Amino acid sequence: MTAVVDRKSISPLGHTPNQKKTFDRPHPVRLLPGLYQVGGGFYSHSRDACSYLIVNESNGECILIDSGSHSGYEALRANFDMVADIKQLKLVIGTHCHWDHVEAFGHLCHETTAKFALHTLDAEAVRTGDPELTCAGFLYNEPFHPFPVDLELNGGETYEMGDYRLEILHLPGHTPGCIGVKLEFSRTNQVIFIPGDSVQGAFSKRINSSMSTWKRSMRRLMLQKFDFMLPNHLPNGAQTALLSDVDNRLARQYSQLQTNFQSFMDKQWN
Repeated sequence: MTAVVDRKSISPLGHTPNQKKTFDRPHPVRLLPGLYQVGGGFYSHSRDACSYLIVNESNGECILIDSGSHSGYEALRANFDMVADIKQLKLVIGTHCHWDHVEAFGHLCHETTAKFALHTLDAEAVRTGDPELTCAGFLYNEPFHPFPVDLELNGGETYEMGDYRLEILHLPGHTPGCIGVKLEFSRTNQVIFIPGDSVQGAFSKRINSSMSTWKRSMRRLMLQKFDFMLPNHLPNGAQTALLSDVDNRLARQYSQLQTNFQSFMDKQWN
């Protein structure tokens, strides 16, 4: 006897209407041993910048780079809890002061004793919750609840976490205090670059962007040698990636700084 299947009860992906789907929910992604993406785009909220967690696999201590906004906070925390213990979070590094990159720390700080680090030139905007300089008001129409900056960075600082050595690179242009994080992975001697918005951020005088300093920052980056670069933002539905061919990616972005694209961005934000 042949079973009769009601095709209306099966979705195009082969799931029955009552079958739970877990593949399309936010989740942490293991990029390398001890390196995870826990927020950004599909993994927390479309408005969030990407958040990367570095974990010492021997003792569980960890460092978070960027925390996103309150829009994706619940997903960020759920993803974090799947790979680490919030009590073991030692440091959160903000790549710059913008709402979509760091605002969630104003909520996270109530759950952790971790210190928050930001470049000294962007620190005041976070401490005061400046609606312009954090982009919270004019771009996102959201509040930015101020919180303390425990460690003011200047560039050149280094941290050790498990198999990774972190170096802070001051890369002004998008904002005066924009930084990138250089990760050296000791198991393979590969170098991963987390740029924040120092490579592909928008330009506007309202946030104190500077084209001349941005070009200098990009020229400095092009003298470095990176094996991989991690994206700062993900389009809706996009998957994360360790981006290779970094030399050419940086060179292409630098060439775009010579065009009128940036003046378009300034008008778009007015």
